[in-house]
This record gives sequence, C-alpha cells and structure tokens, in this order.
Amino acid sequence: QSSADNCQRHGIYFAEGRNYTASSCLIRNHRSTVYSAAYRVAFSISRSRNVTVEGCVFDNCYDGTVEIDVDTQGTAPDNVSIGTVLSNCVFLGSALADIRIGTVPAIDGVVSDVVVSNCVMVRPSSNSISSITIEGGDRIKIDGCLIDGSGTASSRAITLNGTSGATYTDDVTITNNQISGWDYGVQFESVLLTGASKIQVFNNQISATTAELEFVGGEDTTTNNNLIYKRSNGKNANRTYSSSGSNVVIPVGGVDVLIMSASGATTVSNFSGGTEGQELMCYFTNGNTTLLNTNLYTAGALNFVGSQYDTITFVYIGGFWREKCRSLN
Repeated sequence: QSSADNCQRHGIYFAEGRNYTASSCLIRNHRSTVYSAAYRVAFSISRSRNVTVEGCVFDNCYDGTVEIDVDTQGTAPDNVSIGTVLSNCVFLGSALADIRIGTVPAIDGVVSDVVVSNCVMVRPSSNSISSITIEGGDRIKIDGCLIDGSGTASSRAITLNGTSGATYTDDVTITNNQISGWDYGVQFESVLLTGASKIQVFNNQISATTAELEFVGGEDTTTNNNLIYKRSNGKNANRTYSSSGSNVVIPVGGVDVLIMSASGATTVSNFSGGTEGQELMCYFTNGNTTLLNTNLYTAGALNFVGSQYDTITFVYIGGFWREKCRSLN
C-alpha cells in the first residue's frame, strides 16, 4: 500500500524487476502543474515481469495514468514487460490514456500477457483521448471494465493503434465491458484490418448513443479473417452482399452478420476466410439469393433458398460452414 500526491515524474515506477505487487495505492494530482501531454505517467511498468496492480485509485493524473511499455534502456530480452494484471482499479479524470499498453516495439519483442479486469474509468469532460490505448502487444485481455466517457468529445473508449505495423499486435480480446458516453466504443486502425492479427471483440454492452465499432479506412476494407467482432445492440448492419454473379465466393473478413440483398438471381457456394468456431448469420432482404449445399453444409443437404426476412446461421468447423439454425419468416 502506498500513496503519492502531485508527483512531478512518476508516482510509482516498477523498472527492470520481477514479482512486483501494488495493492490499494492512491495516486492523485499527478503532474498537475507540469502537464506536458508526453505520457509521464503516474504509474510506469517498464522492463518488468509478473506485476500485479490491484484495488488502486488514480485521481486527476494529468500526464496519463498507467503505462506498460517497452524500454530500450533495459538489456535484451528483459526490456519487455511480460505478465501484468490490473484489476479492480478506479481511474478518475486522466488527461491522457488511463491505460496505455505498448510503445515502440523493441527488436526483442512486445509487451505481452496483460489482463485488465473489473476496472472503472471515468473521463473528464471535453477530453478526446481514449481510456485504453493499445499501441502494440501480444495476448492482451480487457474484460469486465466500466468505461464512462460522458462529456467527451470526438472520442473512442478503446483504441487499437497497431503502432509500427500489425505484426506487433496479436491475440487481443475485448469482452464483457460496459461502455457509455463515447462517440465510438472500439476503434481499429487500418493496419489491423488486413494481415493476420487475431483480435476478438464481443459480449460488450455499449450504450445506444455510442457507435459500437469504428474501422479506420472503412469496414469494407477488412480482409483480416482473424478479426472477429459482434455488435451488441444490432443497430449497425455489417456487410451487405449485392452481387448478381453466380457461384460467388464472399470474403467475409470476420464479420458476424451478412446482409443478403442481391438485386437479381444470385447463387453463393462459399464464404471464404472462416476462422474455427466463428459464427455467421445471413439475413435476406429479398428472395434473390440461393446458398448451395457444397462448402455450406445445410440441414438435409439441401440448397437454401432465402425469402425476405429469412435468416440462416452457420458455424465454421473443420474447414466448412455448417448450419446451426434458421428462421423462416
């Protein structure tokens, strides 16, 4: 347990060590008189292994609150933070990110094995900085947090930046969070929409006034088959397929809802790019589309001829799409 008030550099600094624990700490008014917007954070975790931060309160930390970074001052391979758990912490009024994961990736690796769980984050009004910024990292999990952006301007609750290229960001899971008061819930930078970075965003409760997902460069540019996301409120359509060609292979690119709106007779034989365990629901706006029982394994081994308002859901198992259920409306 510790406290720090109005520190001018870092309130707590874990550097080049192992098995650190901070519990029930209080850091407030960090750099309130020397704010530089340069991430001189209140709590720095650098070049460290096996760090636990639990039950801490961060109040008005102006130059950012917690940073888990890669530091070139260290000796390879120990200049990379590995194994960090932040849980049950409260973040109030940070001018920069509450949590920043990764910086410029080092040759020897990236920040990895980070879990942020059950934290509460409340942003100051008219602030446009994301609560959680992931510059780069491997095996990152954000789960069960309450992220309140009431009063923020042109802002995103969580930003996946993919700094220095998509190869430095992989295996990120964002689940079970409550997000409200932001312009957008989760932003994906364009570098992550292609390539092979595994990113999953699902089961988050996002308020109706917040656009759930933002794809820099546009959702239709997504070709990364390992980018799996689900929209919680169902108010934003995913992709629309409107080709009138025959035997068309559709690049799903990780979406979970596909709007079938072909203007003329269309036959679809496959949805390419499935990921093991992925679910895909097809929603038909008309009766012009037929799904062939080839790579699409439908009930009774019969082709599926969609009518207006019908849905059919597939799950990708063993290299094939297999029907899970259908609704004939």
